[in-house]
Amino acid sequence: MSRYVVIGAGAVGASIAAELHRAGIETLLIARGAQLAALRAHGLHYLRPDGAHDVRLPVAAGPAEIQLTADDVLLLATKSTDTAAAVREWAWRPVKRSDGGTGVAATDLPVVTLQNGLDNERTALRSFAQVIGAVVWIPATFVTPGEVVNHGWPAPAVLWLGPYPAAPVATPAPTSLAPASPASASPTPAPTPLAPASPAPTPLAPASPASASPAPAFPPSTTPSPAASLAHNPAAVPGVADVSGTTSSLDDTVGRIAADLRRAGFVAHETADIVGHKAAKLLGNLVNTLDALYPPSELRDAALALLKTEARAVYAAAGITPATPVTGDFRVADVPDRPRAGNSTRQSLARAGAPETDYLDGEIVLLGRLHEVPTPTAAAVQARIHRAVAEGTTPVSLDDADLAATLPGLTATPAAQPGPAATTPAAQPGPATIAQPSTAPTAQSTRAAGRDGTAGRDGTAGRDGTAGRDGTAGRDGTAGRDGTAGRDGATSTTDRPVLISVDELYHRVAQPEPPLLLDVRWALGDPDGLAHYREGHLPGAVFVDLDTELAGPHAPGAGRHPLPSIDRLQTAARGWGLIQGRSVVVYDNTGGLAAARAWWLLRWAGVADVRLLDGGLAAWRAAGHTEATGEPRPRPAGNVVLSPGHLPTITADEAADLPSYGTLLDARAAERYRGEVEPIDPRAGHIPGAESAPTTGNLDADKLFLPAAQLRERFADVTGPVGVYCGSGVTAAHEIVALAVAGIDAALYPGSWSAWSSDPARPVA
Repeated sequence: MSRYVVIGAGAVGASIAAELHRAGIETLLIARGAQLAALRAHGLHYLRPDGAHDVRLPVAAGPAEIQLTADDVLLLATKSTDTAAAVREWAWRPVKRSDGGTGVAATDLPVVTLQNGLDNERTALRSFAQVIGAVVWIPATFVTPGEVVNHGWPAPAVLWLGPYPAAPVATPAPTSLAPASPASASPTPAPTPLAPASPAPTPLAPASPASASPAPAFPPSTTPSPAASLAHNPAAVPGVADVSGTTSSLDDTVGRIAADLRRAGFVAHETADIVGHKAAKLLGNLVNTLDALYPPSELRDAALALLKTEARAVYAAAGITPATPVTGDFRVADVPDRPRAGNSTRQSLARAGAPETDYLDGEIVLLGRLHEVPTPTAAAVQARIHRAVAEGTTPVSLDDADLAATLPGLTATPAAQPGPAATTPAAQPGPATIAQPSTAPTAQSTRAAGRDGTAGRDGTAGRDGTAGRDGTAGRDGTAGRDGTAGRDGATSTTDRPVLISVDELYHRVAQPEPPLLLDVRWALGDPDGLAHYREGHLPGAVFVDLDTELAGPHAPGAGRHPLPSIDRLQTAARGWGLIQGRSVVVYDNTGGLAAARAWWLLRWAGVADVRLLDGGLAAWRAAGHTEATGEPRPRPAGNVVLSPGHLPTITADEAADLPSYGTLLDARAAERYRGEVEPIDPRAGHIPGAESAPTTGNLDADKLFLPAAQLRERFADVTGPVGVYCGSGVTAAHEIVALAVAGIDAALYPGSWSAWSSDPARPVA
């Protein structure tokens, strides 16, 4: 019995390994980084439309940790960008033979290439004697370490497998090649037919005749070009030996692997034309780069039509005939609380990783150059995604204007282009478009809300995101004695979650509508926030200057960081690219002390969904996630419309009066509250009646907010309406975040101590 060594633990590799393991087939998954650590610690949390499955898979970091044997099959599930490195790492590893001798993987073991594109089989064939190409249709997503979501239904995936190179079609030798030697002058024998596929053990639709009867590698009526013969049919070249073993031997291996995949619940077809199926899949993958950069539009449809027209032209020149895959009733189905997170190219862009574009659009560019067929559209799209990666572009953040600039002369006239429906089978697009979501069985995978006030995975508010005790603003938006909401629409800070964890953000940035990320690096006495941003930031994040964008100009009596006018804030927000209705996540690298100002201001200005990243950049780094570097890039202007007064504020007079009927909290360091030191403001001390509650007490040793229960205990003595101040109205927002996590509403005194202490008429305690 074979052992399957699955190299690469992303969405495809982890899904295949999980299903093989669940079927009782010996499997070893090769992983790395955060995924390896999560799999070793907790196993794989594998979600499908029929429920959640926790799978304890055997895992390893690489060939140095395992002993290969003659019964092993290598399934290569890395990205195409990593194929060459994986082949080098595994091909020459020792293999223990059944007779006690030692061989190497390159000659003794079959390798199955599961990646997209047309180049992986050639790369593998340079080292491995037994190469089996595979096409995988699987709508799976890997976003969070230790978790993979597979929307495929009713089977987990549909695969086509075939030997590479395919057995050659008998054709005359190309006249441009050197004369054949007598040994190779006779026609090449016809390919040995594959054994018919064994029936699937699951109640899935059987393979259609189109997929059961292999198509020839080239159209029977045409002669392939020399380059095509060399690239896709090397055994047809006179004088070149077939190093892959006998056709029947490799066919037997294909049949054995397909049978094991069917036993694991997959739909697995055997084909003699794996290149044709790879070419068909590539046509569907041409949407990936466009989908990663641009939202759907007629102009994007026109660009996709041009890409497919170029691809068919180069296929014709190269002698490649795309197959007609039939997927039966395979479709995309809902997985509770896990919307599809976009294709792999979009996910790579979200993490500033290397996309597979060079093996998708870039493959078309390569074939075009080899066969002198122009491919300007594919070349331009390939260049644009690489620029986006370098600039840290947020997925799906570019618009039609950018697309028109990328493809000059492009017009939204899809009817004039030969669209995919007219020339390609309906089954040809990738998994994202093969069917509408179904009413497949659903799993009850609801998770409780986090300790930090983030929403639960079922979309409900966290236990610490519930409404506050007695409310919010008075009639003018300031805190009132009765705690009722003001007539201008001021609302509660506790009516929705305020924090987001690193794991939840990592999941959300790869979804179709990711949040806008704002980097608010600022600290008193440290003016180098932009320099820190250049050194490393979350991919796609926009730098926000607190002094100039989150504060108004200095004015007598207004404090060091007065609130900006609503017009000033709206101009800044549109410059960040904030679109009406888009969610926002803010972060810094100081435990949220600066980013909380952005959270508060945007909520005050009416942005409904604003979260503070718990732990900030340090937590992102600790989780092992990718950072981007370099300058902020220009962004398309947003269209958000802001209005003031959606969170409560208090004036100096109201701050003076508040201790008589409520609680006024001083968020500064305790020594400043006591008047022992005053490094920046005119007078030392505090507002009479205020209570000391330094913001440092809101965080644990890792600069994460304390759990809600501990924060409720910290603020147990708070009674009545609550107001908060600090030095200049910045870190007071951090205190308001902590109070909101504890379920307590609070109003901000924007001028804070800097305004109070500058007025000699105000008393000081």
